[in-house]
Amino acid sequence: MSERSFEGRRVLARPLGEADAQPLLDAVAASRAQLKRRFGWVEAVAGLEDIQRFIRAKAEAWEAGKASTFGIFDSRDERLLGVAALDPIVSEVLRAQLSIWIRGDQQDKGFAADAGRIAVDYAFKKLALHRLFAAHRLSLR
Repeated sequence: MSERSFEGRRVLARPLGEADAQPLLDAVAASRAQLKRRFGWVEAVAGLEDIQRFIRAKAEAWEAGKASTFGIFDSRDERLLGVAALDPIVSEVLRAQLSIWIRGDQQDKGFAADAGRIAVDYAFKKLALHRLFAAHRLSLR
């Protein structure tokens, strides 16, 4: 496992790669109604090219230290479940915003909690951040 890959109790977290484009597009399509209430970018995703552009942009942001975006995968079969992100990372004040989404047909199974533990651990231990911001709104489900 690479230094950017992490294993939780039920999920694996690693940066998204080009091979994840179709599974990510499928996950977005399966969850579009829920996602568009939380994330403005969902409306702009019309096809594979949009997802590939998203993956490239997140990789560039990671390299620049502006964000860390992980694909969240089921540890049993490595099926893509969603995304966890520390975005933006504000290194001047050592803080970031945490967001997690799990595809609609895989919610309420503990995957987001496991992904959250990984992301929080990474933020504080690996990035040495001092503060994370996150919001959880059941009304947006």
